[in-house]
Amino acid sequence: MIQKLKEKINFKINSIQFVKREGLTFLDIEIPETSLDQIEEKSKIILNLIHEIDDDNIDYYLNVYSEGTEKEIDLKNINLFIDQYLLVKTNKHYLHKVEWEGHLIENNINDIVIKINNKGRIQKLKINKKDISFIKTTAKLRKEK
Repeated sequence: MIQKLKEKINFKINSIQFVKREGLTFLDIEIPETSLDQIEEKSKIILNLIHEIDDDNIDYYLNVYSEGTEKEIDLKNINLFIDQYLLVKTNKHYLHKVEWEGHLIENNINDIVIKINNKGRIQKLKINKKDISFIKTTAKLRKEK
């Protein structure tokens, strides 16, 4: 069934496999989407395809999930992440900190520029690429009042 499903799915999937957990069988399908709406939409498509091709008499639960929002970034590919929310760690202090979250707004030869919230003030922070020890995409969380 997995091979038939792979042939029918017309979008990218990272992995698909049957897995046993606590005595139950799951069909785990990881997709590269991060939006809940996209995950729900793709889950419905997968479910419809399963109804078309499922000729196995196996009881299982469908588990469609995301690879997640947080991905480490290679600076060579930083242009792909313009306008995305990033976590940047540096080995040198910038405005008295070595870790910043913000939207990437520029990629220059020697530095990047992120838009940050610095104690309630929105400002641009220029960081030299040589000072970056780690950079990844991250989810922006809002505090509920």
